[in-house]
Amino acid sequence: MTGVGAVETDEDDGPAPVFLTVEKGATLWAVAEKAIGNGSKYTEIFEPNKSMLSHPDKIYRGQVLRIPQEVVEA
Repeated sequence: MTGVGAVETDEDDGPAPVFLTVEKGATLWAVAEKAIGNGSKYTEIFEPNKSMLSHPDKIYRGQVLRIPQEVVEA
Protein backbone atom coordinates (compact mmCIF):
# COMPACT_ATOMS: atom_id res chain seq x y z
CA MET A 1 0.00 0.00 0.00
CA THR A 2 1.55 3.33 -1.01
CA GLY A 3 2.48 5.76 1.73
CA VAL A 4 2.29 3.37 4.67
CA GLY A 5 5.47 2.31 6.44
CA ALA A 6 6.23 -0.97 8.12
CA VAL A 7 4.27 -2.03 11.17
CA GLU A 8 6.55 -2.67 14.13
CA THR A 9 5.67 -4.46 17.35
CA ASP A 10 7.39 -4.54 20.70
CA GLU A 11 8.20 -8.10 21.80
CA ASP A 12 7.52 -7.51 25.54
CA ASP A 13 5.43 -9.80 27.74
CA GLY A 14 2.38 -7.51 28.09
CA PRO A 15 0.11 -6.10 25.43
CA ALA A 16 2.44 -3.49 23.96
CA PRO A 17 1.30 -0.96 21.39
CA VAL A 18 2.31 -1.21 17.76
CA PHE A 19 4.13 1.75 16.19
CA LEU A 20 3.77 2.68 12.54
CA THR A 21 5.81 5.30 10.70
CA VAL A 22 3.82 7.39 8.24
CA GLU A 23 5.22 7.59 4.72
CA LYS A 24 4.57 10.23 2.07
CA GLY A 25 1.03 10.14 0.70
CA ALA A 26 -0.45 8.06 3.53
CA THR A 27 -3.90 8.63 4.93
CA LEU A 28 -5.21 7.56 8.31
CA TRP A 29 -7.62 5.28 6.44
CA ALA A 30 -4.68 3.53 4.72
CA VAL A 31 -2.84 3.24 8.03
CA ALA A 32 -5.92 1.58 9.58
CA GLU A 33 -6.20 -0.76 6.58
CA LYS A 34 -2.59 -1.89 7.00
CA ALA A 35 -2.45 -2.03 10.80
CA ILE A 36 -5.87 -3.43 11.67
CA GLY A 37 -7.34 -4.54 8.34
CA ASN A 38 -10.23 -2.07 8.29
CA GLY A 39 -9.88 1.52 7.08
CA SER A 40 -13.19 2.58 8.58
CA LYS A 41 -11.69 2.06 12.04
CA TYR A 42 -9.24 4.95 11.56
CA THR A 43 -10.73 6.70 14.61
CA GLU A 44 -9.30 3.92 16.79
CA ILE A 45 -5.87 5.11 15.66
CA PHE A 46 -6.69 8.82 15.70
CA GLU A 47 -7.92 8.89 19.32
CA PRO A 48 -4.73 7.61 21.04
CA ASN A 49 -2.64 9.93 18.84
CA LYS A 50 -4.69 13.12 19.34
CA SER A 51 -1.85 14.81 21.20
CA MET A 52 0.11 15.05 17.93
CA LEU A 53 -2.70 14.97 15.35
CA SER A 54 -4.95 18.00 14.95
CA HIS A 55 -7.32 16.28 12.50
CA PRO A 56 -7.65 12.78 10.99
CA ASP A 57 -6.90 14.21 7.54
CA LYS A 58 -3.61 15.75 8.65
CA ILE A 59 -0.90 13.15 9.04
CA TYR A 60 2.60 13.70 7.75
CA ARG A 61 5.54 11.65 6.56
CA GLY A 62 7.81 10.68 9.44
CA GLN A 63 5.17 10.76 12.17
CA VAL A 64 5.19 7.66 14.34
CA LEU A 65 1.66 6.60 15.23
CA ARG A 66 0.80 4.45 18.23
CA ILE A 67 -1.67 1.67 17.46
CA PRO A 68 -3.06 0.12 20.65
CA GLN A 69 -2.48 -3.64 20.83
CA GLU A 70 -6.13 -4.32 21.62
CA VAL A 71 -7.09 -2.67 18.31
CA VAL A 72 -4.56 -4.77 16.38
CA GLU A 73 -5.83 -8.00 17.97
CA ALA A 74 -9.53 -7.20 17.48
